[in-house]
Amino acid sequence: RSLSWPIDVYRAWAATAWVATALPMSVAPYLRSPLPSCSILLDRHTHKNAGSTMRSIYRDNDLQDDWVLWGYNPASMAEASLSLLHLLLEARRGGNCTLRTPLRLVMEHHYSRTADWDAVVARYGPHTPLQRVAGGCGCRVVLFTRVREPLDYYVSFYRWTVWWRQRENATTHGRGLFEWAPRNLQSAILLSPMSSGWAEYLGVRTPRGRLKRRGFAQFDEGEPGAAAARARLRSLLDAMDL
Repeated sequence: RSLSWPIDVYRAWAATAWVATALPMSVAPYLRSPLPSCSILLDRHTHKNAGSTMRSIYRDNDLQDDWVLWGYNPASMAEASLSLLHLLLEARRGGNCTLRTPLRLVMEHHYSRTADWDAVVARYGPHTPLQRVAGGCGCRVVLFTRVREPLDYYVSFYRWTVWWRQRENATTHGRGLFEWAPRNLQSAILLSPMSSGWAEYLGVRTPRGRLKRRGFAQFDEGEPGAAAARARLRSLLDAMDL
């Protein structure tokens, strides 16, 4: 089945549901305000930024609170953005953007060879058609992530997946955090999810590992393309709402 399934599920659900505006808006005791009738949240989950914890929260909301979670694989987010745009345009043709049932979608962008965060920003970020149409319907599109203090990030990543590889094969993976730690790890993963794979699996003492790790210096002063890499990172972070 196409990975645009959350939109397909919503359409099937809405076809048999009561019109949302006809339902009384009750507030659960743990909420400060009613749930939005329409909201699209996009979480940039990098390794070791509490994304798995957040996913468990999203799952609870999916099961109990009328949110739909589309998690982990972002490969078809471009197609999903078009489905969402068409859905909201259909609602707007009625004159008041009325959806038959609330649309509350959480999309987790985590790990893919084919879809970096740039592609998500180009479809969902500020000044995109989806943002303009959604805003006109009172529907918020929110992009967000979590950025950790650098040393804390390195220690967490090392304890998660590196130390035991070193214990099992120091000849390939080296010894200790300082021999392993690639430069600019969190920034590199924010730009390209696959950077985490090089840091995790390739041993620091292998020729391929040494070659791949040179790419982590891309933000350093004096490196070819460093200014462009830093500008790209700033642009992606500036596109975040939170």
